Amino acid sequence: MSSINNRSHVNHLSYNANAPKKAIYRIQSQTNAERSKFIIDTFVSFFEDGIRDNPKAFHTRFCKMTATPFSFYRGSAVLFYQELKVD
Repeated sequence: MSSINNRSHVNHLSYNANAPKKAIYRIQSQTNAERSKFIIDTFVSFFEDGIRDNPKAFHTRFCKMTATPFSFYRGSAVLFYQELKVD
């Protein structure tokens, strides 16, 4: 049985390891207006039907998200995944 050095093997998915860093740099370079637009566009894209069907529930959800940074990130996982997807 031969031993294979996996560390020298090129992982074609290794670029994904830099996605969070690239997302952070991109976010830091955005103006407040650009950032706000991205966040709003993301929420509208994923929640438009739900917002239209039950605006009170989404108003409550978004109000809860403003309570703490943890609450915001907990309620906005879709935003996290879209940030990484862009890169």
